[in-house]
Order: sequence, then C-alpha cells, then structure tokens
Amino acid sequence: MCSVKSGNKLALELAPMIDGKVILTTGVTLLGGGFVLAVARSKPSMLTLAGRNTAKVEETTKAITDQFPLVKVRTLELNLLSLSSVRKAADTVNGRADIPHIDVLVNNAGVMAVDWAVSPEGYESQLVINRLGHFLFPNTMIPKILKCPQLRIVVVSNNGHRLSPFRFDYWNFRVRLVFFIALLDLLTYYIRVQSWIHTQLKLAKHTYKMAGVIISVWVMVSRRQLTC
Repeated sequence: MCSVKSGNKLALELAPMIDGKVILTTGVTLLGGGFVLAVARSKPSMLTLAGRNTAKVEETTKAITDQFPLVKVRTLELNLLSLSSVRKAADTVNGRADIPHIDVLVNNAGVMAVDWAVSPEGYESQLVINRLGHFLFPNTMIPKILKCPQLRIVVVSNNGHRLSPFRFDYWNFRVRLVFFIALLDLLTYYIRVQSWIHTQLKLAKHTYKMAGVIISVWVMVSRRQLTC
C-alpha cells in the first residue's frame, strides 16, 4: 500500500504532467482523498471529485481548498452501484460548462469483501461498482472525453486476480452457493496435493530400491576385485 508521503513524492516528480490538467477522480475518501491531495500539490487546473457520499466528498473538497486555494475543485455525485446513477453523473459532466474537458480520468472507487447484494439492475454489487460502473462512466462521457486529444484513463485495481480467475459462467454468484464452490475448490486442491504426495512417495520408494540394487552390485564387484 502506498503511503501519503510516497504519493506526495510521486506527484511532485510528475508535476510537469499534472500542471494545468483537468482531472476527474472517483472514490475520493480514505486513500482516494490522500491521492487527490497529493495531486493538488502539483497545480492541476481543476479537480473534479466524484463519490456516493456527498458529505465525505465535501470534506475532501474543503481539505484541498484550505491547503491549495488556487486549485479549482468541483464535486460530482456518483453512485457506482446504480448504472442509472452512473449515466446521470456522466450526463451531468457532459452538460457542465465549468468542466471544459477531461485530461485525466482516475477510476479509483471500489469495494471488497462486502455483504452480498445486487444493484437495482440486478448485478452483484462488487462487479458493478468495481467494473461495470467504471466501464460505463467514461463511455457515457464521450462528448467531453473526445475534446481532449491526449486523454489518460487510469484504472486502479489490486492483485485479487492472482487468487482466482474471473468465473464467466458464474459471474453473479449467490451467497448460498459460495460455500459449496469454495468447498469444491478446496477438495480439488486436496486431491491434487494427495496425488502429488503419492507420486513423491512412489518415486522415493523406487529410488530406495534402485539405491539398494546399486549398492548390491557395487558390493559384488568389490568382492570380485578382492578375490582377484
């Protein structure tokens, strides 16, 4: 996990790339709040802060304006759990004259290991917040995005994909079946481990027999040499 100190250092190193840019960031509380504060140090033209909890977004906005009064800050209500809310937020950006274009879009918002729930459209909450919403958001802001010839979209993720691949045949999983699937995965792993152990035991046994044969041959050869 990157610290705020390292984030500030990186923002200063990339200051020439941030200076004068219009940057829109989703998920601007906690780590996201530290990120936009670090970016504000490098004098962007405008920061647009998007989030579901408007009160917390306002707290981050105040922290930026108190420390960096020359940086223009705009807020945007964005609930990634609802695709209709995502479309509404994108339409708001498209219609705002005070957001001329977008140079950098940072898809930072996300959740992990939350209770099972579905969106109003019927999608599993983590899938729609972490992936579908962030896919729909920029695609619905095409009018503003195309105004920037060198747009950069940053997608923040983690290494969770190393733990398990995406289940395309079971993408909207239900809680009642999770235990069964996890148990099946564990059983499969157990069988593989047992198979590997059995193979290693057979190999060790075979190696032991071969070692005995080699020693016996060596003893016989040594005796013959001695008798000669």
